[in-house]
Amino acid sequence: MPKRAEVQPLVVEWSAFQWSAFDPQAAFRCLPAIAILLASGLALGQPAGGMIAASGAMSVGFGSFQRIGKSQLTPMLFGCAGMCLSTLAGTLAGQSAIALGLTAGFWGFLYGILIAFSAGASWAGLQSTIALLVVSAYPVTMGRATARASLILAGGLLQILVVSLLRTRIEEEAASPDLLAGGWRIAFKHLRRTLTLDSEALHYSLRMGLTLAVTAGVARAISIHNGYWFPMTALIVLRPDFRQTLVRGVARVAGTLVGGLVATLLAAILRPGPVALACVVVVFAWLCYTLLRVNYATYAACITVYIVFLLGFAGLPEMSTVKYRALNTFLGGVVALVSYLVRRPSTSPYFRA
Repeated sequence: MPKRAEVQPLVVEWSAFQWSAFDPQAAFRCLPAIAILLASGLALGQPAGGMIAASGAMSVGFGSFQRIGKSQLTPMLFGCAGMCLSTLAGTLAGQSAIALGLTAGFWGFLYGILIAFSAGASWAGLQSTIALLVVSAYPVTMGRATARASLILAGGLLQILVVSLLRTRIEEEAASPDLLAGGWRIAFKHLRRTLTLDSEALHYSLRMGLTLAVTAGVARAISIHNGYWFPMTALIVLRPDFRQTLVRGVARVAGTLVGGLVATLLAAILRPGPVALACVVVVFAWLCYTLLRVNYATYAACITVYIVFLLGFAGLPEMSTVKYRALNTFLGGVVALVSYLVRRPSTSPYFRA
């Protein structure tokens, strides 16, 4: 646990705003695809389909703030493909608590490995794992699973296209074959270092995999309402060292509670119809993009409002969503801290994310 002398710096870290990371222009580039997909869902009388595609576009949009090597496009492509595959896997695994636990554990292990490579690679792994956990709460047949995955893929690809067209300056894109070959050599070298018994990266990956296996399996077995937020919070909060885990956990829980309050007030005041719901979703999507690197607690509040109204767009009651999200976020944060405390890993500069 942190010493008393460390509490004040932690509070400063939770409340600090890094306005140098505020980038409204880059955030605006991510909004047209989301708006187009929500509007298309309304026009076609398929708001749920529009919601699924828009959620894919929203997630892939965060990849435009990431890099793998010198490329901004590569994280978006990897994230889009990973979420599509994860949508298929999660939808099918959600039929059984055991299948979901095993699948979520494997995905969590892979995500833990990717954290040792780069921030861009770990972001793609994170989005893919989140997609798996979310869709697992709504198990359907193979045909409908394929339809979901197709909507996620279409939304992600539209986001990539729109963001690429709206960029005023292309900072990368094509990498030479020699550069790609060098990148793969570096990746394999990292992998060999990671998969050794004394590797901190391997220990963290195993902890992440076990945590997701237990939380996802339990949430499915006892049918927790909106239970995917339980393992998803544990996934997001659990970091390689206690300080990161504590800061992320407190910020996530506090932001979720504030966001739930804001969503409740907005729903009561606006009583929004479908068009107004879509507008609120787009506004809070922009806030999420701009505030992610400015202050994590504020971002957590905005993403809570965004998700509540996005689900409301597909017909799910806003107040029920707020209540269960807050509860499951708290549970996930507690489990992440307990998972760390079971065996405290050493802080290692090997982790880059």
